[in-house]
This record gives sequence, C-alpha cells and structure tokens, in this order.
Amino acid sequence: MVYLRTVSGSFLKAERIVGLAPRHGDNGKVVDWLAVHPDGSTTPLAGFYSVPGRIEKALPHLFRGTAPVGPPLRPRFIVPYTDKSVRTGRQPEPGRRPPHSSSGPSAG
Repeated sequence: MVYLRTVSGSFLKAERIVGLAPRHGDNGKVVDWLAVHPDGSTTPLAGFYSVPGRIEKALPHLFRGTAPVGPPLRPRFIVPYTDKSVRTGRQPEPGRRPPHSSSGPSAG
C-alpha cells in the first residue's frame, strides 16, 4: 500500500486517488499537484511531488502507457510449400522445446 504526503502533513492512500490537477507557477511549470478524490474533492499534495517524474512513480495507475504487453515482435517468415513458419532471433518460450537446426549434418 502506497501513501502520499499532503501539504498539511497528513497522508492519502494512492489507490483512492482517481485523478490529478496540476497547479502552474508564473513560469508555466508545475509547482504542485492536487489529488482528485472519487467524490470530486481535491487535496493539495506535498511539494515533493512537483519534481518531474515523482508523481508518475507514486501513482502509476494514473499514467498507464500504451506500450505493448509482452516481448517486442520479431520478424517471421513463411516457409514456402509448408504450413510452418520460422521465427528469427527469438528465444524458445518457457515449456517448449527449442527448434532443431536444419543446417546440415554435423561433423563428428
């Protein structure tokens, strides 16, 4: 459980915060944040969170990115005249046997 410090010195549960409202200074930079509660009320958070990147680390559930889930996609090539495909540059998945090499007979 994560708690965030408020300006008054009390704490809020991070999962109870449903939104953020930035407050900007004269120079246009964020000087502090207001935590938005489910009922629409707000609470000013401590100045600690105005440093770039800190509020994102404290409240990751509000900053979910659109990054793809899982490993990056690798190129696949269809082998002609078969229903098989060849994956390049990918490690075998857990629980699966590695593919056999078809580079020819080994010298032994």
